[in-house]
Amino acid sequence: MSSTEDEWQKFYLGEVPPLSFFFERITEIKRLAGSPPSDDGINILRELCLIGLAAYFEAYCKAQFAAIINIHPPILRKFVEQNKECTLGLRDIIGIIPDINYRIGSLLSEQFDFGSAKEINSRFCSLLKITPLSKKESKRYEEFLTQRNLLVHHGGIFTMKYQRKKLEEDQQFDMAHRGSLVIKQEYIESWSEFLWGVAQKVGYKSQDALQNELDKEGVELHDDRFVAFALMNLS
Repeated sequence: MSSTEDEWQKFYLGEVPPLSFFFERITEIKRLAGSPPSDDGINILRELCLIGLAAYFEAYCKAQFAAIINIHPPILRKFVEQNKECTLGLRDIIGIIPDINYRIGSLLSEQFDFGSAKEINSRFCSLLKITPLSKKESKRYEEFLTQRNLLVHHGGIFTMKYQRKKLEEDQQFDMAHRGSLVIKQEYIESWSEFLWGVAQKVGYKSQDALQNELDKEGVELHDDRFVAFALMNLS
């Protein structure tokens, strides 16, 4: 069956190419972060922007993982060998029949977290034998998550743990339980640039790895799958 104009979209979570989804979100976050702070220097919108960056980057990694499988489900053979404990609920499987041939990745991605560099590398290593984040990128991503976690779990108020890790060199007095993290616009700009670079790397490395697997198997994608594969990293 030949592809219709937009049938290729069905292989993506939200029917949008993963990198395009992240680009749209990150662009809007950078725009929102430009609003002025309050008189005391606090900018709640920027705090929410940083939290949003973390949420949308994790969603992007999950969507890219899902798209790879949706486009070429046989890639799961190697993944299952690495994750023998992985199971899917029968009720959920029934829920995506007869679309399982292009939604199995979407269903499987719900089972996994992509919230840390270690988890991202682990998922893509099991699926495609790649580790997209380098040691340097992993370390910086964990620094980003430290700020995100302080905002999400403590409202941005410094904890003793955060003070020991981040404030000892900058502060000469006790700020734990007193001071708060102030998110500046340059923080959003810097983290956005970093995450966008990593997202592009995840996208192109996973696309190249899938192409290598297709070449090894002697498989050519056709129609909707070919278009979805080609546009996977559209931004």
